[in-house]
Amino acid sequence: MSVHVCDVNEQALTQITDDNPAVTATVCDVSSRASVESFVREAVDTLGGIDVLINNAGISGPTKSVEDMDPDQWDAAVGVAESSAQRGHDDGHRWPRTPWQSQVRYLLHPL
Repeated sequence: MSVHVCDVNEQALTQITDDNPAVTATVCDVSSRASVESFVREAVDTLGGIDVLINNAGISGPTKSVEDMDPDQWDAAVGVAESSAQRGHDDGHRWPRTPWQSQVRYLLHPL
């Protein structure tokens, strides 16, 4: 089994790949469509395709009452948790699959 991971934290990715030499990685901000497209392209190039895609991205959102909430903080939290799942799904399905590759992609997110 081959695994390619992404994270916005380059130091965390270095630790993962140092501890697990078979794992490859890409720095990716999943709230950015261009960054997700680049990650998927690199994963496909590295692995030869994608059989399973797992999205487990999330950040802490605002912990205030609605009337005290900063709309930009809310948008950031929702953008990572919700939009990243859609972006990963869309970009993952754009790449051609060979007959041996799975026809099912699993998308998980923390909400």
